[in-house]
Amino acid sequence: MIKRTTKTVEQEVVEDVICNVCGKSMIGKDCGNICGLVANVGGNYDSTHLPDDESHLEFAICEKCLVEKVFPLFTILPEKS
Repeated sequence: MIKRTTKTVEQEVVEDVICNVCGKSMIGKDCGNICGLVANVGGNYDSTHLPDDESHLEFAICEKCLVEKVFPLFTILPEKS
């Protein structure tokens, strides 16, 4: 015999992703995908700029801000694949 019951489970869902640079949504209008970079960075034991106590800095940068504002700051440009 199989006994079944119905359970309600709370689940965290992403409502939106906002670019930390321009403040606009990064969710694609047609597909609903995130368009850009979402990162979680942190320091390690020998880190000087991101100490252990600041080990989880989360940010998001949309495609437009990456191309227009972030990539121009690079000494070595990203390679296309």
